[in-house]
Amino acid sequence: MEKPHPAQFHDLKASNCNAFAGSQSPIIGGELRRLKCRSRQIPGGECSPDCLPVNPTPQNANQQAASIFATGPTSGSRVLDVAAGAGDQSMVAAKRVGPTGSVLATDISPNILEFAAENARMQGYANFETQVADGEALDVPAAGFDAAISRVGLIYFPDQQKALASIRRALRPGGRFAAVVYATPQNNGFFSVPVSIIRDRAKLPPPAVGQPGPFSLGAPGVLAETLAKAGFTNIEERVISAPLLLPTAADCVRFERESFGALHQMLSGLDAATQDEVWGEIATALGQYQTATGFVAPCEMVVAAGTN
Repeated sequence: MEKPHPAQFHDLKASNCNAFAGSQSPIIGGELRRLKCRSRQIPGGECSPDCLPVNPTPQNANQQAASIFATGPTSGSRVLDVAAGAGDQSMVAAKRVGPTGSVLATDISPNILEFAAENARMQGYANFETQVADGEALDVPAAGFDAAISRVGLIYFPDQQKALASIRRALRPGGRFAAVVYATPQNNGFFSVPVSIIRDRAKLPPPAVGQPGPFSLGAPGVLAETLAKAGFTNIEERVISAPLLLPTAADCVRFERESFGALHQMLSGLDAATQDEVWGEIATALGQYQTATGFVAPCEMVVAAGTN
């Protein structure tokens, strides 16, 4: 598989973090799908969100497909998606590889995978399968895949190198792996502002160095270094600016309150009244991103890809 050309990343610049508020969200105007999905408890209270977006708009699909473009799968490719969640990016891959290719979406939660499989069936992807699996111990054929992807998943594995070793075993020699992660906290205010406020009010300690969490691989070069340490070569890393666009700050608060299990877990030690106070403080703080034309909050993603 060829090394991705930088132009493959340039196509992503028009994307935005509305991928986190898919077309089924009440923020957009549809019905929020309640999903019971993966939630790996992490010291300090942080984990991946327990409600992931579904049915993204075409514009949002560009951001979700960042990892797909970086791996460069073509018609007939076999693709592995690790920590796939609701599988939006898995279905982008399924479309790209066509009926002669295949996609296996894995996640630790059977419930979210049931939803992903149902959504794939509704969209007519017969080349889409799911498997309940821990990304650190994938039970898949060795060298059975041409490409592997992970969107906002690698950051939450307690042992990231173990997960990457498992992914390398699944890839054929020369196969490509790409990961999409959040960049630095200051460039992801829609998420980092609530995290900071809750951490302060709940008296939670700061995350330890090397501890998994939403921004654990976001500093410049860290994701690429992590892939290199695992043995990947020909590594490319790109930063994608993808601001979160919503009608109002209140919509963002409602979305995060209804959807982000990480924040609820961090709040779990506080009583209900105090939690309401904290959400009020978050609403006030997120108001800084309200503009005359709508809510525009910084969101920045890092995409890195390497060869097995």
